[in-house]
Amino acid sequence: MEKIYKVLKYFLYLISSIVMMLFGSRGLGFDSIIYFINHITWKITGDISQSIKYLVFFQVVENIISLIGLILFIYTITNILLLLKEKNDI
Repeated sequence: MEKIYKVLKYFLYLISSIVMMLFGSRGLGFDSIIYFINHITWKITGDISQSIKYLVFFQVVENIISLIGLILFIYTITNILLLLKEKNDI
């Protein structure tokens, strides 16, 4: 019974890591919002430097999410292989 819980836990880790990597690589949709804000800010004030800082910040956040997803993916695959080796299936 304990092995079933471990397998389910690692399966959920695997799904969440793939989702995190996809969100990180495809973006969370902040780019279009920031571009829209840039356009409005540029029309009103003519200055877009503040909005570019936000765009860079969100790009960094998306890259960090993707990196965390990759680390979780590697951790999960390693633990699944160790679990299979424990059962002498490999």
